[in-house]
Amino acid sequence: MFGARREARLRMTVRGTGAWPGAACAAVLAGLTLFALPAPAQEQPASRAESVSPSPALRDILRENGPGPLGRYEARGLVEPRAEAVLSSEIAGRIVKLPFDEGDAFEEGDLLVGFDCAAYKAQLAVAEAELEAARKKLENSRKLARLNSIGDLEVGLAEVAVDQAEATVRGKRLVVERCRLTAPYDGKVVARPVNRYESVGQDQELLSVIALGAPEVRLIVPSRWVAWLAPGAGFELKVDETGAVYPGVVERVGARIDPVSQTVQVIGRFAAETPDLIPGMSGTARFRPDEQG
Repeated sequence: MFGARREARLRMTVRGTGAWPGAACAAVLAGLTLFALPAPAQEQPASRAESVSPSPALRDILRENGPGPLGRYEARGLVEPRAEAVLSSEIAGRIVKLPFDEGDAFEEGDLLVGFDCAAYKAQLAVAEAELEAARKKLENSRKLARLNSIGDLEVGLAEVAVDQAEATVRGKRLVVERCRLTAPYDGKVVARPVNRYESVGQDQELLSVIALGAPEVRLIVPSRWVAWLAPGAGFELKVDETGAVYPGVVERVGARIDPVSQTVQVIGRFAAETPDLIPGMSGTARFRPDEQG
């Protein structure tokens, strides 16, 4: 009300005099208008508890297990193979055999990768010939020593030459053996980043494989569960992809608690065969602590 009266009075004064420039009048009116408006409420600073948000990992735990010291006894789990490996080349060479593709199953001992080994076999043949020559020299030196034609030093040097030649042959044979990469266990090919007839270097990735057999389930649970969770504890895993529920047993509990998210890793196994489960599937595991132990 007070602001409206002041503005009306000022308008009359300006109209009577006609001496004020339009810009100055507008500025005065704007100032009075601001004076008439109530001052905006001062924003109160957020409390420390509101300004600090939990970490994403902790939010996931809270969402899955609910508030409070106990919450719902559920945790997310990931199905993993009992063994997996990335197989790399131990030698440099050209691939001539690559019988398995992604998704193919193989048995332990099957040939997974074969290299062109002609050059390495030739080097082995040279080393074997040098070994044979060293042995003949040693035999001749021993005969001469019995005739007192040479001394013990010459015989000893001939023996050392044989030892060196034998070591060279063992190294060349090892290289030839590495021309064949065989399967370490029954499994499947996950990834094959190379192709037949390609030349690869030493230590280059060739195949990624997983083992067949009963998979494991890896769980991330709140650290407070260690008060009652121990190997042998039972759980049920409802898998997202299949919708089925699979009973399982805790095999081992992680050796370290993550202090940031306050979680611990748990490894479990399934109580029965699960031929329909594929590594990489995930689900929700439910525990019943009142039934444990």
